[in-house]
Amino acid sequence: VSSIVTTSINACLSLDEASIKYEEKEGLVIIDVLKTEETTIKLINNMINMLRQLANDYKKNITIIKED
Repeated sequence: VSSIVTTSINACLSLDEASIKYEEKEGLVIIDVLKTEETTIKLINNMINMLRQLANDYKKNITIIKED
């Protein structure tokens, strides 16, 4: 799991433990956003943007699936 994901999850939880729920399994991370508070949304969107940039170099290793 990327340090980008770990840092973003920890930041969300440190600000509000009930903001997200996540599960890590076999190299995959599933994040459920439970509160649509501005800071949480900004942190998650920033994480997704950084992962997209990283995916340009590592297309085989990173897949981003975003559900609305």
